[in-house]
Amino acid sequence: RIVSVTITGDVLLQALVDSSRVMAVCALADDSGIHEAAGLFPGKPRMAADIEKILALRPDLVLVGSFHDPNFNAAIRGSGIATEILESPHSLEQVRAFLRKVSARLGEAAKGDSLVSWMDSVLADVESRSSRCSDRPRVAYWSEGFTAGDSSTIHELLLAAGARNAVAESGL
Repeated sequence: RIVSVTITGDVLLQALVDSSRVMAVCALADDSGIHEAAGLFPGKPRMAADIEKILALRPDLVLVGSFHDPNFNAAIRGSGIATEILESPHSLEQVRAFLRKVSARLGEAAKGDSLVSWMDSVLADVESRSSRCSDRPRVAYWSEGFTAGDSSTIHELLLAAGARNAVAESGL
């Protein structure tokens, strides 16, 4: 019986658990402008970071983001309900560790390993194809006021795709 109040939690639940285990998903779950998998879990309640509403559902586990108000996260933890605070990984190795940790917490370690293997096979294919290209375009990633320097997953993905990260090259 799981409640997610973050988009990342929603996507992980969709990939890793049977929908019967999901009680509620993020309040933004249907916003296709920001949610890469909008419309997941039709018919499931949408849940904001509202401790009273979450407690009323009596979940076994709540997925929250590290970006949520620290007082909210502390209150959920203090309620006695198991809580997983989803930290944002800053490297591909951290993504692998994150997927393994969360999938194990959800009781789906084998599915997490499978997801990591799939990710690595996609990366290997991208790196193989990009290695055949002589040009290395200079790319500046920008999204909603954020960019990606040399300590980010975006940086590693740009390099894997054979690009140069203009932002990292500028020292950010």
